[in-house]
Amino acid sequence: MIRIVIAEGNALKHKRNQAHLAPLAGVERLGCAMLAIIAWLGFAAPGFAAFVSSVIEGGVPPDQTPGIRERLEELGLPPYDCLSPPLMDALATQAAKLAGVLAA
Repeated sequence: MIRIVIAEGNALKHKRNQAHLAPLAGVERLGCAMLAIIAWLGFAAPGFAAFVSSVIEGGVPPDQTPGIRERLEELGLPPYDCLSPPLMDALATQAAKLAGVLAA
């Protein structure tokens, strides 16, 4: 099991995910609220956006990820995926379909 932190409004919600459905098991996702807390504590601001493809597993259509990556670049947060973006998008799309988040 891995822990995923998701920002929902002002509250943080912890969800359990089945590790066999997550190709990058063990990686924590930080929501916007958590990033604000980290900044308030004096830690450095984020310098890149990791695992952008994971938004697909949350229900974002795969054809929107190129635009998301482009916008992150504009904001000074270069997107980073451990494999090529199209391959990571394909893995995330498959995981979302298996989880029932996207239509099969």
